[in-house]
Amino acid sequence: MSRRLTALIVLLVVGACTQTSDRAEREGTMSSPTSGPAAEKVTVPDLRALTTSAADGTLRQTGLYLEVIPVGGNSAVVISQRPEAGQLVSGGSVVTVEASCHPASCPYPGEGMEIYDPCTCEAR
Repeated sequence: MSRRLTALIVLLVVGACTQTSDRAEREGTMSSPTSGPAAEKVTVPDLRALTTSAADGTLRQTGLYLEVIPVGGNSAVVISQRPEAGQLVSGGSVVTVEASCHPASCPYPGEGMEIYDPCTCEAR
């Protein structure tokens, strides 16, 4: 399969997941890796201008999870995020960022795992 076709398929899958995630967020049915009604509230840090790896580390320190949407480019730097910096969210929530990168050709992450950063192939 050509790289362009692979990249197109990845973008279509990411787009479909984002639409599902957006709908779940609006309807209040979005779950997170450690969801629960009694989850502690944490402040979303500012991830803009960080690499996706640095953003992941920052979020892990605050008990949040990263999801990366590649938007083209080569630096893997975060250019936008949702929810925005400063908002209070439940611990274990997912912060979605757009990063200046192209999706890498990632290997299968393993049973029960998913790739959350297609720029670096990081999985959980």
